[in-house]
Amino acid sequence: MKPKKVPGVPSQLKGSSHDTETKKFLDNSELLNSEFQRIQKKFLDINSWSEYFGKGLPKFELHNSDGTPVQRSPQIGDYIKILLNTHSPKNYIWVRIDMIDYTNPDSLMIQIRPSTVPGQQFAGRIVHFFSSTSTSTFILSKGKDYIKAAVYGRNEAANSNANFINSIKNIFISLSSKLGSSKINWKNFTEGILK
Repeated sequence: MKPKKVPGVPSQLKGSSHDTETKKFLDNSELLNSEFQRIQKKFLDINSWSEYFGKGLPKFELHNSDGTPVQRSPQIGDYIKILLNTHSPKNYIWVRIDMIDYTNPDSLMIQIRPSTVPGQQFAGRIVHFFSSTSTSTFILSKGKDYIKAAVYGRNEAANSNANFINSIKNIFISLSSKLGSSKINWKNFTEGILK
């Protein structure tokens, strides 16, 4: 199935992609507006995102551009450290926030891409199973009678800029993503954040 064309979401050029969307319907406009404001606060609290997956994993930590953990709304240039397995604290990945769009009062967009460890932008390797051409765009939007949470993955290709063992591991993870395993996780997220 072809990926949707969504304003602000990069075009799909290579690798795999996914469109994960969940809607919550509300027929009362006053309730719709207050619920949208409530969910926006959850959406901007990246340190709490793990709560919306149901199992407590993955764990998300917002870091500033220097790599220091922060407790605030995200900003362009911030990083997110994602712990994939609590049994192995070294099993984490990094992404960088490239874009945040607050311009539409009925929509909020955050776009991330795989990254090096903060402070190693020029000398380090990408610490993620996808390459730096991959993006994930998170959109929270409000329609006439619904609130929609969505995650759009584009250009999800395996990261080969790693040591040999990690390159092999990245290929297997990106293959499992093509088969839909990451889509299941993002569906848990979009459903969980709307609760």
